Amino acid sequence: VYFYWVCRDQGSFSWFTEVLRDAQREMGGMLEVHVYLSSVDALGDVRAVMTHIGLHCYFHEHKVDAITSLTSITHYDRPNWNGIFSRLAANHGNERLGTFFCGPHSLGAKLGTFCNKHSTPR
Repeated sequence: VYFYWVCRDQGSFSWFTEVLRDAQREMGGMLEVHVYLSSVDALGDVRAVMTHIGLHCYFHEHKVDAITSLTSITHYDRPNWNGIFSRLAANHGNERLGTFFCGPHSLGAKLGTFCNKHSTPR
């Protein structure tokens, strides 16, 4: 299961991180969580760059995200959906994958476009 959670700020997802941590523990390697904070410009100024570097160093040393305590690092931007769907298609070849979505209609339309772009007809 590839789980992508996109939020504007940390407060929007902090209530759910404990559920995700429990799911990661129970499912082991079967759950891959990707958290994106879309309103944070991680490379916008020197302080943000230093914070970004520090958080990455912490993750690589402790194998856990300093913000969420998940076993995957938090991303400070919007997801590159084209790249994500491209990697999924390359990694899974002709396997059948499903996409489930909850959020704004405009994002759903984008995800639908990328699903179709990176799918092979059956």
